[in-house]
Amino acid sequence: MRSIARFASVSVCFGSFLGTFDAAFAEDEAAWTKTPSGLEYYVVSRGPEGPKPTTDSGVRVHYTGKLEDGRVFDSSRIRGAPAEFELGRVIKGWTEGLQLMQAGDRFEFRIPADLGYGARGAGNVIPPNATLSFDVELFEIVPPFTYVAIDEAKAKSTESGLKYEVVEAGSGDLLTEQAMELRFALFDGAGKVLTSSLREGQILGRGAEVAERMGGSMFAEVPELMQVGTTLRCVAPASMAFRDPARVGMQADTPTYWEIKATRAVKVPAFVAPDESKLTTTESGLKYQFLSRGSDPDAKQPKENDGVAVDYAGWLQDGTPFDSSYSRATRFVTELEKNGLIDGWIEGIQLMKEGDRILLVVPPALGYGANGSPPKIPADATLVFVIELHKVP
Repeated sequence: MRSIARFASVSVCFGSFLGTFDAAFAEDEAAWTKTPSGLEYYVVSRGPEGPKPTTDSGVRVHYTGKLEDGRVFDSSRIRGAPAEFELGRVIKGWTEGLQLMQAGDRFEFRIPADLGYGARGAGNVIPPNATLSFDVELFEIVPPFTYVAIDEAKAKSTESGLKYEVVEAGSGDLLTEQAMELRFALFDGAGKVLTSSLREGQILGRGAEVAERMGGSMFAEVPELMQVGTTLRCVAPASMAFRDPARVGMQADTPTYWEIKATRAVKVPAFVAPDESKLTTTESGLKYQFLSRGSDPDAKQPKENDGVAVDYAGWLQDGTPFDSSYSRATRFVTELEKNGLIDGWIEGIQLMKEGDRILLVVPPALGYGANGSPPKIPADATLVFVIELHKVP
């Protein structure tokens, strides 16, 4: 399961992105409280009175994490999607700190190394013995999943054999042509949770692409049954959910029991052929058209080697799609570096400011050239991109 889910928990190694973020941490030392463990916290704002999470709770949060020199090493805000995880499965500083909060609260934390990643650090991002700072908003306390058998009187079946019950109706368009975020739990026949989105992260992406990654047809059908807010209980053979059911300890004909809720949807842009009369051509041969401009007069404009958070969709000239962050329901975070991106992106994104949406037509010399990028991008391909610049951290 982990191979198809984005595990957003801070208990695992963060990505390689480093940048700065404009959230201000409290400078008044008298405003900070220190617990016996050494955790320090500052209350930025309070939400309504309510329960606090426990180690068994799931939580849905936005967060930004900084090193001592102020560099950001991870941020759900930059990625554009809240993180959701079990509180008992993250670093000690998070487990302790989040239990001080109520839904709606925003806290800042200073987490000493012994409550974080200790002497080992984490990958190439968090150095050994690092004190970490986090700005955390707690949106929701997610209760543990509890198995409830499907109600046979309310259950329906698809032609393929997927049995489902609509527990809660959603609203809006069906998820058939949208990328989706699914909260889920997988149970065995005795009702034990085998895995869930709280452990592995939400399932993100378009239904057909999720089904391809997992190797089963179930998730190609689920979007046709769901809108945002819909909760389903499903029963399906393991072969409908997994390419290799044995990998998760199941036989192909073993029933799998699911509870699935659609928590978010992202519309994927449709291809529109570029209008040459509206395009501007740079000296390098890159063509572009601003589709919309941001409204913030103080919006940042990136330069080479800066970090950026974008949404994008890419097509061949004939409209064949080859990649899209929209399809994965999460922003793409990267640096404008030549060893990581094609030249057309590095040049084109530097034309933008935060909030802008641009159309790029990238000639082969600024793209993947004579080699292409098999199997989706052939040799000497001109590429068409729509890019939204959300953040220059």
